[in-house]
Amino acid sequence: MRGYHYFRVAPVLKAGNAKLTPTSSELQLLEMLIKQRLDLAVISRAILNYYFILHPHWRDLVYFSKVPHEQYYRALLSPTSLESQFNIIERLFEQEAFLAALEGLKIKYGFSSEVLHR
Repeated sequence: MRGYHYFRVAPVLKAGNAKLTPTSSELQLLEMLIKQRLDLAVISRAILNYYFILHPHWRDLVYFSKVPHEQYYRALLSPTSLESQFNIIERLFEQEAFLAALEGLKIKYGFSSEVLHR
Protein backbone atom coordinates (compact mmCIF):
# COMPACT_ATOMS: atom_id res chain seq x y z
CA MET A 1 0.00 0.00 0.00
CA ARG A 2 1.10 3.53 -0.70
CA GLY A 3 2.97 4.94 2.29
CA TYR A 4 3.77 1.56 3.87
CA HIS A 5 7.27 0.15 4.13
CA TYR A 6 7.68 -3.62 4.25
CA PHE A 7 11.26 -4.15 5.37
CA ARG A 8 11.34 -7.79 4.21
CA VAL A 9 10.13 -6.84 0.74
CA ALA A 10 12.44 -3.83 0.30
CA PRO A 11 15.61 -5.85 -0.51
CA VAL A 12 13.74 -7.81 -3.21
CA LEU A 13 12.55 -4.55 -4.78
CA LYS A 14 16.01 -2.96 -4.53
CA ALA A 15 17.59 -5.97 -6.26
CA GLY A 16 15.11 -5.54 -9.11
CA ASN A 17 13.52 -8.95 -8.53
CA ALA A 18 10.03 -7.49 -8.11
CA LYS A 19 8.08 -4.38 -9.08
CA LEU A 20 6.10 -2.33 -6.56
CA THR A 21 2.55 -1.34 -7.53
CA PRO A 22 1.36 1.33 -5.08
CA THR A 23 -2.33 1.18 -4.16
CA SER A 24 -4.52 3.40 -2.00
CA SER A 25 -6.27 0.64 -0.03
CA GLU A 26 -6.03 -3.01 0.88
CA LEU A 27 -9.34 -3.57 -0.93
CA GLN A 28 -7.78 -2.25 -4.13
CA LEU A 29 -4.77 -4.49 -3.56
CA LEU A 30 -6.98 -7.54 -3.01
CA GLU A 31 -9.12 -6.79 -6.07
CA MET A 32 -6.00 -6.44 -8.23
CA LEU A 33 -4.71 -9.77 -6.94
CA ILE A 34 -8.03 -11.52 -7.64
CA LYS A 35 -8.12 -10.02 -11.15
CA GLN A 36 -4.55 -11.35 -11.60
CA ARG A 37 -3.10 -7.87 -12.10
CA LEU A 38 -0.64 -8.69 -9.29
CA ASP A 39 1.28 -11.83 -8.45
CA LEU A 40 1.70 -11.13 -4.75
CA ALA A 41 0.18 -8.85 -2.10
CA VAL A 42 0.77 -8.13 1.59
CA ILE A 43 -2.61 -7.64 3.28
CA SER A 44 -3.73 -7.53 6.90
CA ARG A 45 -5.35 -10.80 7.94
CA ALA A 46 -8.12 -8.98 9.82
CA ILE A 47 -9.01 -6.92 6.75
CA LEU A 48 -8.77 -9.98 4.55
CA ASN A 49 -11.18 -11.87 6.82
CA TYR A 50 -13.61 -8.94 6.69
CA TYR A 51 -13.63 -8.90 2.88
CA PHE A 52 -14.10 -12.67 2.82
CA ILE A 53 -17.30 -12.17 4.83
CA LEU A 54 -18.50 -9.67 2.21
CA HIS A 55 -17.27 -11.77 -0.74
CA PRO A 56 -17.02 -15.44 0.37
CA HIS A 57 -16.07 -16.66 -3.13
CA TRP A 58 -12.84 -14.62 -2.95
CA ARG A 59 -11.47 -17.09 -0.38
CA ASP A 60 -10.99 -19.71 -3.10
CA LEU A 61 -9.18 -17.27 -5.39
CA VAL A 62 -6.12 -16.61 -3.25
CA TYR A 63 -3.33 -18.70 -1.77
CA PHE A 64 -2.05 -17.90 1.73
CA SER A 65 1.58 -18.17 2.72
CA LYS A 66 2.38 -20.70 5.42
CA VAL A 67 4.01 -18.00 7.53
CA PRO A 68 2.57 -14.50 8.01
CA HIS A 69 4.67 -11.67 6.58
CA GLU A 70 4.60 -9.89 9.95
CA GLN A 71 3.01 -10.29 13.37
CA TYR A 72 2.30 -7.31 15.58
CA TYR A 73 1.86 -6.79 19.28
CA ARG A 74 -0.64 -4.06 20.11
CA ALA A 75 -0.89 -2.23 23.42
CA LEU A 76 -3.19 0.42 24.84
CA LEU A 77 -1.28 3.56 25.75
CA SER A 78 -2.19 6.87 27.31
CA PRO A 79 -0.36 9.83 28.76
CA THR A 80 0.20 9.58 32.52
CA SER A 81 -2.09 12.58 32.97
CA LEU A 82 -5.01 10.32 31.89
CA GLU A 83 -4.17 7.42 34.20
CA SER A 84 -7.53 7.48 36.00
CA GLN A 85 -9.47 7.45 32.72
CA PHE A 86 -7.18 4.74 31.38
CA ASN A 87 -7.87 2.59 34.45
CA ILE A 88 -11.61 2.79 33.68
CA ILE A 89 -10.95 1.48 30.18
CA GLU A 90 -8.59 -1.19 31.46
CA ARG A 91 -11.26 -2.47 33.90
CA LEU A 92 -13.62 -3.00 30.97
CA PHE A 93 -11.46 -5.93 29.91
CA GLU A 94 -12.39 -7.65 33.18
CA GLN A 95 -16.15 -7.42 32.56
CA GLU A 96 -17.99 -10.36 30.98
CA ALA A 97 -20.45 -8.13 29.10
CA PHE A 98 -17.66 -6.10 27.51
CA LEU A 99 -15.72 -9.22 26.52
CA ALA A 100 -18.87 -10.73 24.99
CA ALA A 101 -19.51 -7.54 23.01
CA LEU A 102 -15.89 -7.51 21.88
CA GLU A 103 -16.18 -11.13 20.76
CA GLY A 104 -19.31 -10.20 18.79
CA LEU A 105 -17.39 -7.44 17.00
CA LYS A 106 -14.55 -9.83 16.22
CA ILE A 107 -17.04 -12.23 14.63
CA LYS A 108 -18.84 -9.43 12.75
CA TYR A 109 -15.62 -8.21 11.16
CA GLY A 110 -14.11 -11.64 10.62
CA PHE A 111 -11.22 -11.13 13.00
CA SER A 112 -9.69 -14.33 14.23
CA SER A 113 -6.43 -15.25 15.89
CA GLU A 114 -6.43 -18.40 13.75
CA VAL A 115 -4.12 -18.58 10.77
CA LEU A 116 -5.94 -18.75 7.44
CA HIS A 117 -3.85 -21.42 5.73
CA ARG A 118 -5.17 -23.87 3.22
